Amino acid sequence: MNNKPPKPASNLPLRNEESTLIERQEAESLRHYLQAATSDNTRKAYRSAIRQFEKWGGRLPSDRDTVR
Repeated sequence: MNNKPPKPASNLPLRNEESTLIERQEAESLRHYLQAATSDNTRKAYRSAIRQFEKWGGRLPSDRDTVR
């Protein structure tokens, strides 16, 4: 038998708050690695290519048939 009293609900962390914090940390970590992996000019070229693709009528995310 467990003799420990249950923790009051007010002391338990909310799952949603924890997962949101973890998601933010993961997003920041990903941004850091992407920033380090590509140069400013590469990112500028990617943005330009995406603008041209969207101007043509493409949408992201895109399916295989659109990209062919």
